[in-house]
Amino acid sequence: AAPVSVNVRVEGANRTIFDAPVTTDGHAITTPSSGGAQTCDGTNAGAHPAPVPVATAALDDAARLNSFTWDGTYSTQFSDFFVTRIDDETADPNSEFWSLYINRESASVGGCQQRVSGGQEVLWARISFLATDPVVPLELRGPGSARTGEPVNMQVVDGNTGAPQAGATVNGSPTGSDGIATLTFANKGIYRLKAERPGEVRSNTVVLCVDPPGADPCTSSDNSAPKLDLVLPGQRLASERGRSRTMLVSWQADDAAEPQPIVPPVDA
Repeated sequence: AAPVSVNVRVEGANRTIFDAPVTTDGHAITTPSSGGAQTCDGTNAGAHPAPVPVATAALDDAARLNSFTWDGTYSTQFSDFFVTRIDDETADPNSEFWSLYINRESASVGGCQQRVSGGQEVLWARISFLATDPVVPLELRGPGSARTGEPVNMQVVDGNTGAPQAGATVNGSPTGSDGIATLTFANKGIYRLKAERPGEVRSNTVVLCVDPPGADPCTSSDNSAPKLDLVLPGQRLASERGRSRTMLVSWQADDAAEPQPIVPPVDA
């Protein structure tokens, strides 16, 4: 299976556990409850004739690279994993489960059978199966920049159908029947906004740069001296048994009027 890059997002009960791009392929997976290494490459239950990148392998790769763990039992009957825990959040077997969505549409097969393609969002969400109505994965839409003291509109919709969602909140502001929440920011800065509504899946993140009037968009919060810091993971690979060679690279960069030279490390 040729590796693909997808965005993996994990929404827990009250927080976002993970949200970042991951390059993944199908590979064997071992969890504390799996009873050993188990196939997870799309050939499970004959879903695909040859190995392909799949949703549960994407979760496994995200966990390997980002220092969180997960657990799941393996069913030989269904040839797939049942995810029970991600990071420190365990689904109550009497009322909850970890649900899988691809581009915010509920998956119809298990995560080791669900093929993923480049650019897709792979969303795992802890939800209740006792809900009387279908659980909606929220989607937040809005601009990437705004001005201090000026209203900015953010819209919340059903991530599957696109229907506006009333009764959600964005940064404490409620949405109306059109799904729109109007926000105003007194201070400049970079704001990471999400939409929430009880009983639904928390939305994606919209990063909003707020600047004073007259400033170029996304510039007034850049107050640091020019620098470039890199943190490399050593030999940590996403999938040691597969072909994926994703490595986590953390970086921080600040622009400046006069570019500063980047000096390579010794033996680079």
